[in-house]
Amino acid sequence: NIVPRSARQLFRAIGLNDLPLARKIYYRQILPFVDVMARNFNPTGTIKAGVGARGIEVGLPRRPGSGVSPEDRAHLDRLAAEVARAEKEIEAASG
Repeated sequence: NIVPRSARQLFRAIGLNDLPLARKIYYRQILPFVDVMARNFNPTGTIKAGVGARGIEVGLPRRPGSGVSPEDRAHLDRLAAEVARAEKEIEAASG
């Protein structure tokens, strides 16, 4: 999972019936990664690159899979940094 903390935050918000927060988490922290996967039709490569962008290098997919393009890797790196900041904001706000 590329964004396990975001997934936890989403489920917590839903459990608290805080749907505005749940929407914010989904659209800001989860959907951008899903968009990259949908755009390049390479879910395994995208997930591995996304996990790498979060600081855990897991290598390239086995053949016949492939990594993501340098552009997508740079985009995932930016997304990971943005999501890390958003996750911290959510954690700080929820105490």
